[in-house]
Amino acid sequence: MSIWIALDDVNEQNGCMAFVPKPHKLGKLTSIDLANPTNLFDYVEGGQLDDQKPVIVPLKAGSCTFHNGLTFHYAHANVTDCPRRTLAIIYMPDGITYSGAAHTVTDGNGLEKDQPIKGPLFPLLASKTR
Repeated sequence: MSIWIALDDVNEQNGCMAFVPKPHKLGKLTSIDLANPTNLFDYVEGGQLDDQKPVIVPLKAGSCTFHNGLTFHYAHANVTDCPRRTLAIIYMPDGITYSGAAHTVTDGNGLEKDQPIKGPLFPLLASKTR
């Protein structure tokens, strides 16, 4: 689960979030290269989700969205002269292992393939009592 917190007011001009309804009907999507986000729109415009219109989510500073990481989502580009500050927090179950695939969240953190994701950037929020 992810939480996306707007620290500034956000809209389409400065980079608010958008969500595509019913992405679960597509099944598992292939990974999208975050360094080259143009592939993202292949699923939204002229692609598999052509009949689905993204839901644009403008927010006031201090507001947030919660979404499953598998929910098809993106943030618009900031085309203004003002900064757009946000905070994204990703929650995952304890014991999740690193696949070894490159990703902006895991790159450069010294993680080893097939080992649990842990370290100073991945604090344990809660643990189960047995």
